[in-house]
Amino acid sequence: EVDSGLLLESKVIMEDDVYQRQGDTIVSWNEPYSRQDLALSFAEATGCQDIWEKLCAVRGVDPATAGQGEEEPSPPSQTYALPAIDAGSLNQILEFLTDLSPFM
Repeated sequence: EVDSGLLLESKVIMEDDVYQRQGDTIVSWNEPYSRQDLALSFAEATGCQDIWEKLCAVRGVDPATAGQGEEEPSPPSQTYALPAIDAGSLNQILEFLTDLSPFM
């Protein structure tokens, strides 16, 4: 039996375009503050569509055109050279990768 009053987790819906619909059964998004990629996977497409429409309604966007996730990402506009990998450079590489924004 499912208790429909049980709340497992609560999150604030962001207005930014961080949400994507991937296929018929997945809604994914990026948490900008934690830099985590998250996703909801649904067993049935109708459940995914219902949640997608509610998410879009709260954000005030058209669910038919919002975040379809089908476009290929554009190549990075800038490249970075890492130092040669050896025991002495691992801290420098770690610092560089930690500071690198996932939105670059």
